Amino acid sequence: MRKASCEALPGSAVRTMRRCPEPSGLLQMSQSRIPLIGQRPLLMIVGTRAVTSWMSVEAFQRAIGPKEIHWIDGASHVDLYDRKQYVGPAVEQLAGFFGEHLDQARG
Repeated sequence: MRKASCEALPGSAVRTMRRCPEPSGLLQMSQSRIPLIGQRPLLMIVGTRAVTSWMSVEAFQRAIGPKEIHWIDGASHVDLYDRKQYVGPAVEQLAGFFGEHLDQARG
């Protein structure tokens, strides 16, 4: 699996980052604890332009329960906070995911 590059992308909101910094101790610790989520359903929504997408992919790979990763084409990490063209598809995915998994939990 290829890590997403931290090089600045054309049109990216992050233009000054030239290389990926080494993961901090906190990031390493949080990544190592992903399996503790256990068999709980996990949905990760990731922008295709997010410089942090490699962290989502690694966390997704470490998760052991039912999991799904959904890519939002053209979105950066912060675009998913408040840009309607990206938030709308993310919310639709969340609604479907939670609807399915909460219905299963109720039996």
